[in-house]
Amino acid sequence: MTPSPFPPARREALITLMDDPDQKVREAVKAEVTRLGEGGLEFLRSVKEHPEEAKSRAATALLRELAGPDHEEEFIAYIRSGRYDIESGCLLLCRMEHPKAAPRDLGLLESMAAAARPKVSKATGAREKCRALSRVIFTEFRFHSCDDHPFDPRHSLLTDVLTRREGNPLSLCLVTYLVALRVGLELELIGLPERFLLGCFLEPEPFYLDCFSGGTELGPAHLLEFLRLRGLPPDPAFLLPSTLGDVLARSCRNLANQHAHRGKTSLARRYMRFVNEFEATRRRLAGES
Repeated sequence: MTPSPFPPARREALITLMDDPDQKVREAVKAEVTRLGEGGLEFLRSVKEHPEEAKSRAATALLRELAGPDHEEEFIAYIRSGRYDIESGCLLLCRMEHPKAAPRDLGLLESMAAAARPKVSKATGAREKCRALSRVIFTEFRFHSCDDHPFDPRHSLLTDVLTRREGNPLSLCLVTYLVALRVGLELELIGLPERFLLGCFLEPEPFYLDCFSGGTELGPAHLLEFLRLRGLPPDPAFLLPSTLGDVLARSCRNLANQHAHRGKTSLARRYMRFVNEFEATRRRLAGES
């Protein structure tokens, strides 16, 4: 189970009292957990995994009462369903740290789409359409890369990226992809090792957008050389579209690494749990043992 934020003896005493039938005792447990703040909520999340069903059930009920809906379990259920779309997946992920995140928090996507739609529709050819889209996002709306603070988790959470207009390669690609969907421009998510990109396959020769560099266009040869220079196999399979499950799992892995770098080990473990759930679901749906 997840380590408790307070001494073992105190932790065990609270667990013992968690499912006490006396209402006054349960209220005292609630008061103590509330006093501990986020540490108390982490304690309840750990007790949810307790082997005694009564204690697990009591911790789950108290956690729901104090913190509202269990967004972690909601996201786990979403992962296990195997039915993904990027927008709902990103919103569920944002609720891990912003419990009240709602579709209205993605409203800037609609504003960017409204600005981009006439320019994209007027452009001729896929390359010109992508350039028009990039100008709106990276010039007019001033989205930019997070070069100075790569380990800030806000660079991986879509609601924060939209508020701050700053992100990492993956989150900036997600913003661009979601605006492209709204204006009818077909782009693909490309999970290149060490760099996330968007791909356009609407012309005989595919090309790629590096959103971390303001939508710079790159060709396949450039990307294969990018892989060679990093000691990675120049496998053309890396240039093919990623599954939505893989994209969301990569977002979770980024968040795990960011929180681990900042010493937030319990949060890092939470996101790695999601990564593992995505992998287990992928194997299950593929019929692997």
